[in-house]
Amino acid sequence: MAQETVLLLIVYDRAVDTDLMQRLEALGIEGYTKLHDAEGKGGRGIKRGDPVFPGLNNLLLIATTPEKAATIAQTLRAMQDEYAVKPGISIWQLPAHAL
Repeated sequence: MAQETVLLLIVYDRAVDTDLMQRLEALGIEGYTKLHDAEGKGGRGIKRGDPVFPGLNNLLLIATTPEKAATIAQTLRAMQDEYAVKPGISIWQLPAHAL
């Protein structure tokens, strides 16, 4: 039986990119797709990368097991809690099937 795979979609404040990527590397995450400089609006307000709405997001897509997904989420939430001003990090877990 094939191992279950999920897709994590992680949208995060690009200001924490180095920290976040180091933590994923420490977990042994080697495969991902990263999209840079995404604009958006969410819990931390509007981000357009301009003087009126500063800041941008990055997006990560990671195909992994449900167990590893839970570990990734726990690690990123713990990282987020270490900051005096919590950076925006949104995590979604979706079912995934390779074709």
